[in-house]
Amino acid sequence: MLIWAMLLAETAPAPLHFDLAKLPHSEARCGQQTNGEILVCGSNADRHRLHAIEGDYAETPVRASVGLGGGATLTAHADNALVGGFSSPRAMVTLSVPFGKGKKP
Repeated sequence: MLIWAMLLAETAPAPLHFDLAKLPHSEARCGQQTNGEILVCGSNADRHRLHAIEGDYAETPVRASVGLGGGATLTAHADNALVGGFSSPRAMVTLSVPFGKGKKP
């Protein structure tokens, strides 16, 4: 096994050395390098970006809720909590019933 590792280590390719200063660059697109500054040129990153659609297309969130009359509602929702250090996903049903006659003017 050790001989096999030594053979692999000896046949590894030599690292590639290059100097970024020797690479050609487009002066018209990138501007001009002065006083030893580092000049970075790139393409337009926004050309493949999807832009927002004009208008009011925002979707409203779906709520699983039913009115039961008298102001009472029944709502189903999902929740996640840590129990003993583990994630515990759960489905919950909530019954909301108003008490009293409401706010007085």
